[in-house]
Amino acid sequence: MTLFNRAKIKMIIMRIFPRPKLTPVNIRKQMLLCLIPFMDCYVMWRIGKIRKYVLLSLLISIPFIIATNVLFPDNINDTNEEVWLSFIFIHKDINYVVYEIFSTATAILFAMFLARRWSVQWNKSVAHE
Repeated sequence: MTLFNRAKIKMIIMRIFPRPKLTPVNIRKQMLLCLIPFMDCYVMWRIGKIRKYVLLSLLISIPFIIATNVLFPDNINDTNEEVWLSFIFIHKDINYVVYEIFSTATAILFAMFLARRWSVQWNKSVAHE
């Protein structure tokens, strides 16, 4: 006899992360929330796609992490050369800064794209029920 069976685990997960309400969502609001850090996870949870979003995000971010380590090996754990000043990242290597801006913008646009696409699907499925 196991300590936890699938039904118990599922019940615990459903208590922590209850299912979202079956109401239509505002697509513009969903896309704007994706601009705020970690609110993209709330957006995807709201439309019932959090697992798929986390999986896709991991599959996409792993190549970016590997590319960062390959392209910029000197910048790993190097805190002496960088300064944060009110959202402006100053660094000696301008290519690294451009790469970070590009990867961040790509992640935000990817979240907004998925939020729009899945919100439209969510609204259609809610309207049919």
